[in-house]
Amino acid sequence: MNLTIKPLNKSNLEMVNKNAKLKVNRHLSKKERADIKITQFTTDILIGLLLSDLHISLRSLNQNPRLFFAQSGKPEKFEFFMNVFKLLSEFCTKNLEPKTRIWKDKRTGEVYSSISFATLQLPCFKVLH
Repeated sequence: MNLTIKPLNKSNLEMVNKNAKLKVNRHLSKKERADIKITQFTTDILIGLLLSDLHISLRSLNQNPRLFFAQSGKPEKFEFFMNVFKLLSEFCTKNLEPKTRIWKDKRTGEVYSSISFATLQLPCFKVLH
């Protein structure tokens, strides 16, 4: 399967409160979290990703959901992973680095790898959950 991936830009993302800064190292206030919105374009992309390697995590009924994206560490998947990371990095903490994991299968002895990241827990993701 041959996929063509177009680069995403920040105009596809929308924040209702332009003064709210998402890229911070501190916790966001309840109001700052509520002010963050996603466009219909981004919602459509997220629904498509939910059919593949994206999932929504809800730690408890009293908290907001977060998005978790993971793929195998195969080199041919890296470009797609980075496009998804760029799209969702606006919903992540500042300077977030994707997490890589390498493990050896005890049965076969083969070495596997994966790469993943998670977003902040935000109320704008409730429409997807």
